[in-house]
Amino acid sequence: SRTLKKAITLYKPVQVWEWLFKSCEVNGRILVRDGLIDVKDVEECLVKGNCKKLYIQLPAWTVLQCLLASAKSNSSGLVISDGVELTEMNSPRDKVFAWLVGPLMIMKEQIKNLELTEG
Repeated sequence: SRTLKKAITLYKPVQVWEWLFKSCEVNGRILVRDGLIDVKDVEECLVKGNCKKLYIQLPAWTVLQCLLASAKSNSSGLVISDGVELTEMNSPRDKVFAWLVGPLMIMKEQIKNLELTEG
C-alpha cells in the first residue's frame, strides 16, 4: 500500500558508505587503544604503501563486528548503527548493494545458526 511504502525509509548508498567509514574509524580507535594497531602501522601505510592492515583488515573487522552484533540482536537485517537496521526492504536499490548486502545477510544468518556464546 502507499502508506506502507512511505513508512519504509530507503537508505541511499552514500549513507551506507558513511556508516562503513565511520565504523572503521571507531573500530580503528578501539584497536589502537587495545594495541592491535599502532603508529608504526599508520607510518608503514603512509610512507611505504603497505596498507594491508588498514585497508583490508580494518574494514573486514568492522563488517565482522556488524555481522556478530546483528546475529546477537536477532535482527532481520544488518544493525549498522544505534537504532539503524539495514534490511532488504530499505537497502539502496543499487546492483552493487544487492551484490554486497545479500551475501552479508546470508553470513549473518549462518553466524546466528552457530549459536555462538561469549567467553
